[in-house]
This record gives sequence, C-alpha cells and structure tokens, in this order.
Amino acid sequence: MGNKIIYIKLKEGCKPIEYFRNSFDERKNYYYNLSSYAEDELEISKACIDSSYFLIALIHDNDKIIYSYLGTGTISHNDKGFSIKFSIKSKLNYGTAIKNICKLSELSLSDDFAKDEYVLKEESELIAKQIDFIINRPFEEKTKEQRYEKINSENGLADLAQRNEYCERAYNLRAPMQHRGQRDYERIVHSKAFRRMVDKAQVFSASKGDYYRTRMTHTQAVSQIARGIAEGLGLNMYLTEAIALGHDIGHTPFGHQGERILDSILQGKFNIIKNVESFSGDLSFGGFKHNYQSIRVATLLEEEYTEICGMDLSYQTLEGMLKHTKLKRDNYSLDQFISIDLS
Repeated sequence: MGNKIIYIKLKEGCKPIEYFRNSFDERKNYYYNLSSYAEDELEISKACIDSSYFLIALIHDNDKIIYSYLGTGTISHNDKGFSIKFSIKSKLNYGTAIKNICKLSELSLSDDFAKDEYVLKEESELIAKQIDFIINRPFEEKTKEQRYEKINSENGLADLAQRNEYCERAYNLRAPMQHRGQRDYERIVHSKAFRRMVDKAQVFSASKGDYYRTRMTHTQAVSQIARGIAEGLGLNMYLTEAIALGHDIGHTPFGHQGERILDSILQGKFNIIKNVESFSGDLSFGGFKHNYQSIRVATLLEEEYTEICGMDLSYQTLEGMLKHTKLKRDNYSLDQFISIDLS
C-alpha cells in the first residue's frame, strides 16, 4: 500500500455517502464508480489497477468538513468503467483529527474541490502512517485512562517527588512507557518548536564581538543545572529534564526584552499592527507572556499527531513549564491554558 492516498470529497446528502456509511456499519466492501473527470484526475493507467490505497472520504457542507471516513481501497475496472473498491474501517467525527488531516494534506475546499463530488490522489508518508495507526490499531476519539506503574528506577526518590504512577495526560494516545518523563523529553526534542530555538537570539555582547547566546544554548544550560539540582534533592530526573527542555519553546527572540516589546504590541501600546481594518476594538490582544505561549505551543500549535493538536505531554511536564517563571498566586491554573477538543 505504501504512501498512496485517495481523497474523495462528497457533499452531505449526496447518494454515494450511503455506500461509505454501509461499508463502515456492515464491515463490507462497496464500490465507488469514477466519472470521466475523476479518471483524468487520478491519471489512471494499467499500473493503477488493483493497486492498494489508503482512502479518505471527506463529507462537507457549507465549505466545512463535518466528518470523515477512513479505510483502504483498490482501483478496479469492468465493462462499465473504473471504480474504487473500498472498505471503511473508521469514522471520524473528531474535529481536530479532520482539521489536521486537511492541514497536513494542504487541501483546500475552494481550490482543490471545485465540484460536489471530487477525487484526488497523492503520496504522503506522514499521512499514511497516521491513517494506518487509526484504522489498524485501537483508536478512541475521546480521552481514555492509562495506568502507569511504579518503576524500579524511582525507588531512591524523595518522598515528595513525582513518580511514574502519578502521570496524567489529556489524551493518552499511546500506551504508557516505563519512564513517563522520557516520552515527554523525546516529544519535545523532536518538535519543530524546540528546533526553532537554535535561531532565537537571547543575548548579544558588543564587547565580545560576534559572541551571542541563543535560546537553545540557554535551554541546554538550564537542563544541566536542573539535572544537578534534581539529583541532589532526589527528584524525578526524567520529568525534570523534560520541563527544562520545554520551558522556553514559546519564548520570543532577544530574551525578556523581546518578550516585553511583544507584550506591549499585543496590548495595543504601539501602533505598528498592519491591516487594522481587519480588527475591531482597540487592537489590544491581552499581551504576551512566554510561559503561557509555551503551553499553547505544546498543547495546540505543535503538529505531532493527526488525531489531536499538540504533543500530548503529561500534565506534570506542562505544569512545570507554566510555573518556571513568576505567576500571580491563585490567579492562574493549568486547566485555563489547555483546551481538549472532543467535538
């Protein structure tokens, strides 16, 4: 099957949707007949016949995808022409999953789908892996509980240290690993937001020429210091390092001066925002604080999975990232910064 994907866009209420619904409900194969323009779009040749594809049927209404069917299909040929023999294995009513599939595919309802029924073919390793995970492995669209067990490496931790058994996540998409913090550490290190820190300048030194610190070198220093403190106090080393590496993924360039300038801009103190006619009110967006933005990056902006937004970090790691800098006591809590999309 490889990375080959066929998209079928169908307008809510049209007849073919019934076949996709029946295939999902009955777990049987059905056929979707291709029109002449669909055959042209798919560029069907002899090599395409009997080839296997991942299949995404996007059901739309009023220029919005409202749900989607996922499965597999093969292109077949008979006396009546070409058709797609398909088997639907999953239905997504999950807003985030549908949005991310469209985003990763760079699909446009207006540009790519000019007609009510339309077929498109492409190759994408990333999307193929995500579809394979959804349709061939256990997948639930709602938050599910995972049980994390006590591990031997934590026997020497201090009494008040966080342990693996206390781990909680918003989604729990993947089965627990033995070390909770290690999974968070890996997700942060492999994220785009983490890699971008290498280009975020923190301090320039006029006296030392071209010497400067970046947000990445600062994070590496913080991680080293944090590990030393955690080891001395008997704290969870994996959790400590994950918090240290993720604490600045939402920071601005140019250190805290850059943060203060952006905060002033977003409070409407500087009249530098273009296209002001697109906004109503006083152009005040509430300001900016980098630890709040770090949580937003980790839970919303980062594209780690098709199914959800964000990296699905543990609440323990997220809370450490939120509280690494001063907060007004009792004014903010972690749940104010996390939005779980179950629509």
